[in-house]
Amino acid sequence: MEVMYNINYNEEMVVSLVKGNSKLGKKVFAFNLMPGDKPISTKDKGQLTNVWGTCSGCCDGCQNYCYAVRDTRRHHNAVIPSVGKNTVIMRHDMDKGFKQIKEALIKNKAKVLRLHSSGEIMNYDYLLHMVKLAVEMPDVLFYFYTKRFAFRVQYLKECGALPENLVCNISEWKGNTEGYQLDGLNKFVYDDGTDPALEKLVHCPAVDKKGNKTGVTCSECKRCFSGNKGIITAVYDH
Repeated sequence: MEVMYNINYNEEMVVSLVKGNSKLGKKVFAFNLMPGDKPISTKDKGQLTNVWGTCSGCCDGCQNYCYAVRDTRRHHNAVIPSVGKNTVIMRHDMDKGFKQIKEALIKNKAKVLRLHSSGEIMNYDYLLHMVKLAVEMPDVLFYFYTKRFAFRVQYLKECGALPENLVCNISEWKGNTEGYQLDGLNKFVYDDGTDPALEKLVHCPAVDKKGNKTGVTCSECKRCFSGNKGIITAVYDH
């Protein structure tokens, strides 16, 4: 079966940012990459694209529940051309990709950027590029969630704290932080109702206990980008 979205690098490519949505709010931009750890596919259409996901094995256990993979399948005609292009650019020329993000933020006068509503930190060099971008743009707030804990721990050991305007939220998933020393780092914990202890935590106000959207946006709440303070936030199954 022919691949629907065969995306290959060319010099004319430019990264795409998403300007807000019902979850982020109108004032928060997002830069997204291909989710998962293999090309996106569906039962009826087969493999949809030649571009592999960026999660690289860190999504073991959660890929069957991943909203980014699900939404990429469901809205593939709108999502894959954009995140596929972003991913291809970053894999081919990371310097160019981050330069284009910076230019887009300046053009749009953006003040908040969520990195990776979809996708992940590609490698340690990619994290260093994120840090460089934050240092170059101190008036912009950057925040992200990650399951690639090894890169965050490596940076902590080699370089110390992240820039104040680059906020990292460690994304825990049913024990996937085991073996990592992550004390003092922000954590985002998945609450599927099986651990009573999680009920005591502050929960993301965007989702209620039944998994329904409440209408509260990230730009209204701001908890996840309020700084690297070691806060722990839970989110209900959704």
